[in-house]
Amino acid sequence: MSDEQRTSEMTSLAEAMRPIKERLRELIPEALHETAEERADRLKRLPPTELVDRTLTQLAAAHRDLPAVGMVKARARIEKKIAELEEQHRQCVERDVARLDFPDNCFCFGTGGVDRCAYNGAKAGEFEMFWARFCPCPVGQAQRAALAEIRAERASWERDREVEKALREHMQVPGRLKPFTLESWAEESLARGNDAAVVSKLLSLGRAWVEDPRRWLVLWGLMGVGKTGYAAGLLNALAARGVTCVFISTPDLLGEIRATYGQKGGKSQEDILNSARAAPLLLLDDVGAHYTREEEGWAAEILYRLVNGRYDDNAPMILTCNLRPGNNLAERLGVRSYDRLIEVADFVQIKGPSLRRTPKLTASRT
Repeated sequence: MSDEQRTSEMTSLAEAMRPIKERLRELIPEALHETAEERADRLKRLPPTELVDRTLTQLAAAHRDLPAVGMVKARARIEKKIAELEEQHRQCVERDVARLDFPDNCFCFGTGGVDRCAYNGAKAGEFEMFWARFCPCPVGQAQRAALAEIRAERASWERDREVEKALREHMQVPGRLKPFTLESWAEESLARGNDAAVVSKLLSLGRAWVEDPRRWLVLWGLMGVGKTGYAAGLLNALAARGVTCVFISTPDLLGEIRATYGQKGGKSQEDILNSARAAPLLLLDDVGAHYTREEEGWAAEILYRLVNGRYDDNAPMILTCNLRPGNNLAERLGVRSYDRLIEVADFVQIKGPSLRRTPKLTASRT
């Protein structure tokens, strides 16, 4: 069949379909009755124009090949489908023309994206409607940025809830440590005979760290020299400035996690670790005081998850231990955790006599 004959046949077919097309136009909203967003949503759902053209050509050929007599139902089905596709083709052309008014690669027609879906809002129970796929145009990228801000607010809100939960539970600074300050620790250490130069150096170091607590601290030394008291002085100084500080005894932490195994309901291991990770400043006390040989691998894995989580979050941390930095501490804490400490922590030796001993009598205290 020549092109002229095919064109003539398509014209005759179009005339025959006119009543059906008019009925379809009544069912399909015209652009004049649509809002801009409704029109954009309709245009975004349309298939490629080439696909509609190809399907129309195939149906026209099928209609042409039908016998002249009979096949009434088949003919009606094909004619109805052709009418629908011609209306769809009209809308595809409308879509292609509309695209000329928007930047290259824009597929949203000014709405920002395609496929509406719900995202978590800034707080629990809140939801925001955005797009499953954002358009690369300025409108789409602005909406993507707005969603990123909401997600950041949600993450901050969830961290605050975790901190609140941690402070409601056992991970608060113990009552006996709340009165501690760096100055009271220094006074007590001097009273037990510590060297004045050592105390002065530790006092200066602590005050400088409180001003800029970005680096981690590993406080190590013999039992009783005041590592926990010194650390409590640091925490209380920051708490006075509005920083939320959480105290965790390592043996208690591992014992609480161990107690969750096999129980139904209540807190899980993840709940406990998430609370510890969320604290703006965390003191992990008595690292290395918790081990039996059988549980070293398990404890090291738990502590690695905590240390690595705070490492990834760039959240400062203080650790106290009776172990000298090096192989002993690496073995107890875990090699992977120790490797991160080497990068982000300052190791500070707390020297002096045991603060659990009776204070020496001096002229100033008599």
